[in-house]
Amino acid sequence: MRTSWSRSPWTFFALVFVLGAPFTLLGELSDVRFPANMPLSALQFVVPLVAAVILVHLNDGSGGVRRLLRSAFDA
Repeated sequence: MRTSWSRSPWTFFALVFVLGAPFTLLGELSDVRFPANMPLSALQFVVPLVAAVILVHLNDGSGGVRRLLRSAFDA
């Protein structure tokens, strides 16, 4: 199910923005702090990986996601 919009880098950036916005908003609106005085919005570090997994799953299915994660965490 390859579509041109799901293979565009702009789609990836837009998805990262949409998935990261709640972390930013919650970080600004709450006073929750993690160790080392990190704000709640610091949890956004996983957003690019989640966006990549979503787009790879749309294009290549679960096999593509396994290949992506295997290459991302290759020791």
